[in-house]
Amino acid sequence: MKRTNQFERTDRDITNALLTLIQTHSFEKITVQMIIEEAMINRSTFYQHFQDKYEIVERLQQKYLDEFVKIADETRANTSGSLSDYNNIFKEYFLKNRVVLKQLFSLNTSSINFKETLKQYMFDYFSKERPHLSNLEVSMICGMTLDILQYYLEDKNPGVDFMMLFFTSFTNITKSFFRLDSPEAEKAFSELLNKYSSR
Repeated sequence: MKRTNQFERTDRDITNALLTLIQTHSFEKITVQMIIEEAMINRSTFYQHFQDKYEIVERLQQKYLDEFVKIADETRANTSGSLSDYNNIFKEYFLKNRVVLKQLFSLNTSSINFKETLKQYMFDYFSKERPHLSNLEVSMICGMTLDILQYYLEDKNPGVDFMMLFFTSFTNITKSFFRLDSPEAEKAFSELLNKYSSR
């Protein structure tokens, strides 16, 4: 079916209806009828747009994943690729999409798990960009990144810089693990981290 402006608006209405219902109902208990009533459409209209509620979430996941990937790629291609560049662009992205991303992270069914989908993408990305890392090391980086992202989305202070939160947490964990508590050790570790992040 041709995707007219009206068709796109109805797509959004149905999607927003599901997101509204997720705030007060578990995903498993939400029915197509509930979505229809919330979106104020009829059943035939719903099925012209989606097969079921799972397709709504699958499209949402893909939309935000594609947008995230596009932003990362454009930042790398059009800027110096510094941590500051990534920090500014991701901060804007997360602030803009904070509510929906939190809802997607909260969904975890037998067929829907946005966190795992994102983790797999990150694993593939880091494996390609950092081939010297083992699968275990890549998996650890992905797990930590996702945990920090989830913490960031839940944080009551959305103005915190994501990349700074990530590297501060990573630095503190590493310093504690290796007992790097002297100023000289901290300086050496910071220099090593900067060298690694610029590769």
